[in-house]
Formats: sequence, C-alpha cells, structure tokens
Amino acid sequence: MAKPISKGAPPKPAIKQFVPPTPPIVKPKLAVDPTIAAAPPDIKADTYADPLAKAMDFSGGRGSRTGMGDGQNGGLGNGSGASSGNGAYRIGGDVSAPVVISKVEPEYSEEARKAKFSGSVLLSLVIDANGMPRDIKVIRPLGLGLDEKAIEAVSHWRFRPGMKGGHPVATQANIEVNFRLL
Repeated sequence: MAKPISKGAPPKPAIKQFVPPTPPIVKPKLAVDPTIAAAPPDIKADTYADPLAKAMDFSGGRGSRTGMGDGQNGGLGNGSGASSGNGAYRIGGDVSAPVVISKVEPEYSEEARKAKFSGSVLLSLVIDANGMPRDIKVIRPLGLGLDEKAIEAVSHWRFRPGMKGGHPVATQANIEVNFRLL
C-alpha cells in the first residue's frame, strides 16, 4: 500500500535568517584544460597538405628556381618561363594583369538566402589570351551552394587579357566573389 503524499511544512518564522556557510571559490593559479584518457589518433602526416600552397612563392615541388610542381623558372604546374601550368603566366614583372570588361553578378542560392548567410568565395582561374576564363577552382569555399554560384557567374565574365611583350597571354589569377544580403 502506497503512503500518502507528504504536504510538507513551511519554514519557521525568525527575526534573522540563517544561511549555511558556503565554501570559498578558489581560483587556481595555473588553469589546466580538461582532458580525457584515450589513445591518440593515428595520424599519417603524409596525407595532409596545404590547400593554399599554390598561392605561396616556394614549395617542395619538382620545379626549378622558384617553381612549384613541374614548371620551370618560376613555373607553377606544367608550364615554362613564369607560367603556371598549361602555359598560363603569373601576373607581375613584364606580365600585366587582365582587366574585367564584362561582369555578371552571382545569384544567391536559396539555402544561403534562407540562412541569411554572407561571405566571400576565393577562386583560382586562368584567363586565356582571348579573355575567356577557364580552369576555375575554388580555393576558399563558403558553402551553402554559393561556391557553385560564384563559379557559374565568373565563367560568364569577359576580360581584356594580360599582356607580355605587347602580346596577349594566358594568365593565372585569383578572384574573390562577395555575397552580401541587403
């Protein structure tokens, strides 16, 4: 048989309220982050790489002088001279930067619009001697479908190509595409 529910009793009235003592809060002199006892993860360092390594001046590639990859004389990839694979030159020195002459604004993805998400996508691309973008790759992604929208927009851009010795040449460039909601 179950006992009846206790109704309890209200505290006794007193002229002065007594509170039990609380231990003092001790601030440690040397704070230590909490840890767990577990086996360390098995990390194979040879499978890690820097995704932004192409943006650097030097790497451990097989290129000569300041080359990265198989390029020669400052090459990046399979090119030669100051090229960056597929015959694209790096901007600087006697190679002028391409100039945007026609630009299409990127559309917002529905997911990013619903999340009220904004930011920038960094793209790497080659602008060929005819001013057409090609080999577009995402270097710094943003997600929520905005990377794809940035690639789609930049693929419709037109450029005045970079010049070397008075002749149009393919150039390697990085473009930042910004997404902002008003």
